[in-house]
Amino acid sequence: MKKEHLLAALLTAAMLTSCGSRTVSQTSSESGVPPTVVTASSADSSEPASAETTVTDSAKNPENSTVTTESNTSADSSGAPSAQNDYSEENSELSSDGPSLIDISIFSEGLPGISVSYDNSCVYEYGSAKGFDFTLVLDLDKWEGNTSPEQLVTASQLFWECYPRMYTRFGTTSGAPKDVTLAVENEGYSPAYTMGDFVHLHDEWLRDYPEDFDCLTHEFAHVIQNGWDGEFCEYSDYIERFADFCRYEYAFRSGAFNDSNWTLWTPDYEGDLASSNRFFVWLDYTYSTPSKDIMLDFFRVCYEQSYPSGQWNSAWQEIFSGTALEGRSISDVWDEFASSDFAYLSSDGTYGTSELLSTYDIRSKIA
Repeated sequence: MKKEHLLAALLTAAMLTSCGSRTVSQTSSESGVPPTVVTASSADSSEPASAETTVTDSAKNPENSTVTTESNTSADSSGAPSAQNDYSEENSELSSDGPSLIDISIFSEGLPGISVSYDNSCVYEYGSAKGFDFTLVLDLDKWEGNTSPEQLVTASQLFWECYPRMYTRFGTTSGAPKDVTLAVENEGYSPAYTMGDFVHLHDEWLRDYPEDFDCLTHEFAHVIQNGWDGEFCEYSDYIERFADFCRYEYAFRSGAFNDSNWTLWTPDYEGDLASSNRFFVWLDYTYSTPSKDIMLDFFRVCYEQSYPSGQWNSAWQEIFSGTALEGRSISDVWDEFASSDFAYLSSDGTYGTSELLSTYDIRSKIA
């Protein structure tokens, strides 16, 4: 058994032990995406310092990533997990090992159409979106209360808005899990990492950087990848750059949090494909069509491990086939990108809609 398989298995067992057995009443939502009714806390939203992560990097500066561990957990389509207690007015608080109690009704009120229940350390959320049934388990076994209850609800809202959209486009190709666990833990890593269908968020991150909810969009994209192997990408950094692409295109509430505190780099800073978090956004906007989704083909080639890293000239030819880029080299396409205004317009939305989005309506193209 590979080391990462063993780690995933042990972690899965630990999570199941911490949450206990559970049942969720399977009341589906017609829309599947709750309205945005809960906001983050108003703590300091200054730019965080660079941070290293131990597994997958979703910090402000993705170049600081040290190690990436991909998912090795298969999708579980069996439906929602079970819980010991359904929500009732008589038993409306979630007890945890942390210093405070949560009134469970804030989840029910903040997630209309989503079925919510709980036990001593987990909140279970079940609903339907985009024609699929999804479950989010919010594991609070190691939560110490630094992330506020309101932020936990907002993180849940992010999952229900962003994950089904990414899953519908990419996750059906990779067989990504429809049941995902978000563990909020006061552990040594920062800010977050993903292993299999488990996303781990440091308990202090949103307390210190309350605008950075879309670090979770990045991490949920790693769940969607479901086991990319860097040896079969042109550059192993594509694992992180694809998650950045998802963070930008599928940003929570159309970038209401993301665009004022996280930016797409320009070619002057990036320099090449391996470090570019903007190239794939440009490639998708410029060359994906309703009949030919170029980023879905890129995703498929990476997931299916079709080409070792040294054979990616052929990989790009397959990805470009049937598009306006057919027959062109990736270096030629990069040069086209690097000479465009798309590559240099600011994506900073601190003072309203960014220059980039004012010129290119990027997010309207995706479902």
